[in-house]
Amino acid sequence: TPRLGGLQLGVSFAPNNADIYGGESNFVAASDGQQEDILEFSVNYKMYLMDGVRLKLGYTEAEGSTVGAGADPESYGYGAQIAYQDITFGVNQTTYENLGAVSGDKYAASDDIETTNYAVVYKMGASKFGIGYTDSEETAGADNIDYQELMIGGSTKISDGVSVGYYYQDTEASINEQDADVSLVGLTLALQF
Repeated sequence: TPRLGGLQLGVSFAPNNADIYGGESNFVAASDGQQEDILEFSVNYKMYLMDGVRLKLGYTEAEGSTVGAGADPESYGYGAQIAYQDITFGVNQTTYENLGAVSGDKYAASDDIETTNYAVVYKMGASKFGIGYTDSEETAGADNIDYQELMIGGSTKISDGVSVGYYYQDTEASINEQDADVSLVGLTLALQF
């Protein structure tokens, strides 16, 4: 919808996900294990507080009905962002329930996933620098999967449509207390035409 008084709403409906990758007809019948009547809803609110402080709040929810036996998947998330001059801080949390019903092999055994993200960004001229942290926990049958990721990076706009970026990423994953750790360093070039 158009934004009115800082408030904006969004809604989406899909009859099913039987033909998720496209095809000749939108009237494909959903079979057992697929979802129908998929409804998504979101709302966000922007406002300006005193002394140039900007605030954004958001909420989103999605759900669908599984055909035949099986749990109905749903997800919901909320977030907040506060900015003052050149510093922006944001946080969001998303919960997925019964994700295994829709995602095929990747999350086939997943009961629920809860993910929280934190980020702070500082803008200085044509450059931005930021730090982000993700904490996620998944329950998949008897398995408990914990995931944490720290990312530090930035970007600089060189000219219109051209910017370079850099980052350091450290990821730790734990499945039933068996740990794995990966670190990455990256350099990016973004071109817009």
